Amino acid sequence: IEVIAHEGTLHAFYLCIRSHDGVGHLTSKDGLVWEEQPVAIHTGRPGAFDDDQIWTMGVFPFEGQFFMLYTGISLRDRGKIQRIGLATSSDLFHWEKYAGNPVIEADSRFYEATADAKHRVDWRDPFVVEHNGVLHGVVSARLNHGPSNRRGAAAHITSHDG
Repeated sequence: IEVIAHEGTLHAFYLCIRSHDGVGHLTSKDGLVWEEQPVAIHTGRPGAFDDDQIWTMGVFPFEGQFFMLYTGISLRDRGKIQRIGLATSSDLFHWEKYAGNPVIEADSRFYEATADAKHRVDWRDPFVVEHNGVLHGVVSARLNHGPSNRRGAAAHITSHDG
């Protein structure tokens, strides 16, 4: 769950469990009573990187708007490759997915980036903060070397424009 305060309202974004077909949205004025809002984003159209399921997300303000990085998996990959997409909003109610999605995926120089019969590509749980005008994020990943049960890693990602 991700909670953002904006103009006297708390906005909570959460993964729609069971079907993993969207990011839910709740609002509250006091943090005690919450009102359900329309789903912020849904799975993509057939052929999109997120046409199977949406997993975890991170929401953050940047340069006067709001950004949501979220994990998507596709039917084409049988749900075995996780990639990160972007949606933006000016008000936290109306979201638009970026036309160039996915915006980042596992880099095979450092991380497991190819799925096989036994393994999927872990690239999820984006979390981003701004520091000195640069966005710094972490993504749950798996290194491409070392003992199989010790490859879990937090990948560091950066962006100057979101």
